[in-house]
Amino acid sequence: MDTSEGPLVLCIDDDSVFTDVISHRLMRDGIANAYAPTWKVAEGMLAKDPLPKVILLDVTMPDIDGFEVLRRLKADARTATIPVLMFSNNMEQEKITLATELGAKEYLIKVDTSPGEVTEKIKALLA
Repeated sequence: MDTSEGPLVLCIDDDSVFTDVISHRLMRDGIANAYAPTWKVAEGMLAKDPLPKVILLDVTMPDIDGFEVLRRLKADARTATIPVLMFSNNMEQEKITLATELGAKEYLIKVDTSPGEVTEKIKALLA
């Protein structure tokens, strides 16, 4: 796998078990990816080129919630057009609606979405 052009997918999540599973599946499917456990780390990564083609974004993180991150991503001309898949274990309809209103492509429930399903959704966005 050639990663010289940078990761195609950036996963912003503090749950290392979840991100390890997703990363392994993405790599197995030939999709380069990177991991940021906090917004601060992700922000530094997004300040550099090349930008990822897709962002996986958790709702609950230690430094800032995913909804605020999504607002910032969509307000920044450099990152506004990058598709964002949000995910959480929070199944409240108001959270799902808010994610969509803020510009997320989809809101996935961690416990209900397999790594294979995540990979397929990413592949569709990369196509």
